[in-house]
Amino acid sequence: MSHEILSAKLYELDREFGLLHGSIQLSETASREQLGQELARLRQKNEADRLAFQTKLKFSRSPMVGKLASSYETIEAFIDRERAEQDGPFSEVWRRGLSAEEALLLAEYSLDFAAQAANHALLLSLEAVSAQDIPRGKETEVEQNEVSL
Repeated sequence: MSHEILSAKLYELDREFGLLHGSIQLSETASREQLGQELARLRQKNEADRLAFQTKLKFSRSPMVGKLASSYETIEAFIDRERAEQDGPFSEVWRRGLSAEEALLLAEYSLDFAAQAANHALLLSLEAVSAQDIPRGKETEVEQNEVSL
């Protein structure tokens, strides 16, 4: 069961990264008008995805997911406060206030955070698969040997 769930999630992640890659490629050749339209579309999609994700987190049966949701909300609140200090959330003033280098660095580090999150998701996924393969309360031979050392 865990393999099917994780495979479906991996497919979703692949699709999102494909869209990300496509949008970055489009930005290299797009006109200002096309880029503006793509930005508007992505902002709308991001907001819809964010709301759907928050709803999903709130209804999770896992207490750890609730804690994760709280941390996620704290990070979003921090970003919103920083933007508000620059004349409003998602404001044109805030975006125009960034130099090209600052905007590029922000984008680069955001992608680094995404890669780090993907690596962490891999670890959690493998731990989940491993936990399902080992009946609860039973130790593997390796674990028994580690305890006896």
